[in-house]
Amino acid sequence: MKAHLLGAVCACLFALITASANAALISRLDGQAYYDDVLDVTWLADANYAETSGFHGNDLLSWYEANGFIAELNNTSHLGIDTWRLPSMDVNSDTYIVKCSVATEIECRDSELGYMSVIYAAGPNNSLGFDNVLFNYWSSTDYDADNVDWPGGATCNVGNEGLCAWRQGFGADSQNYVRKTYGEPNDSSTLGYSVWAVASGDALVPTPLALWLFGSGLLGLIGVARKKSA
Repeated sequence: MKAHLLGAVCACLFALITASANAALISRLDGQAYYDDVLDVTWLADANYAETSGFHGNDLLSWYEANGFIAELNNTSHLGIDTWRLPSMDVNSDTYIVKCSVATEIECRDSELGYMSVIYAAGPNNSLGFDNVLFNYWSSTDYDADNVDWPGGATCNVGNEGLCAWRQGFGADSQNYVRKTYGEPNDSSTLGYSVWAVASGDALVPTPLALWLFGSGLLGLIGVARKKSA
C-alpha cells in the first residue's frame, strides 16, 4: 500500500511539473484558455470575445477599440488574469516582420499571430479547440516605416509610424500594416479587424509555491498512512 501511495504522489507531482512537455496547446480552466508551451503564452479560448462578450457590436474593431477591450479584460481580471495584451508580431523587437509561410519554425516564433496562423494552421475552418476563430487580427506591433506612405493618404512614413499597426491574416499567411483607426465611424474605410487576447507565460497554473505546498500535503498523507499501518 505504501508503495502504491508513494507512486501516486510521484505521478501527480510529475504530471504537474512536466505537463507542458507533452503538448503544444494545453487546455486551461476547462477550455476557457489555452497555454502554448512553445511560445510560452496563454491564449483566450474565445478568439472573438470582444463581440461575444457584448463589448463591441461586431468583430471589426479599430486598433484603439481592440486595446480598449484588452484594458477591460484587465480591469475585470478576466479568468483571474490582469496581464492580457494584443499578440505581438515582433517578439524580439528587431522591427522585422517574419512571413511564417517561408520561414523556419524557429524564425516564426518571432510572430505570435503568425505562429498561430501558419504553424498551428488555425483559422475559421480549423479552430483547434478555440471558439470563433476569424480571418484577421490586430497585433500590438507598430509599423516601422522607411519613408513609405500608406496608399489612400494615411501617412505611415518616418515620424508617423504610430498611426499604423500590423495585422495578421488567418486561413492564409498574409500581413500588412493598416491605419489604427480602421473600423471607426470617422474613418473613410469600412475595414476593421478582430482581437484575440493573449497573456505572457502560463497564466493559469499553480505557482511553484503552490506546487510545493501540494507536494508537502501529499507527503503528509504518506506519513499519516504509515502511522495508521504501524
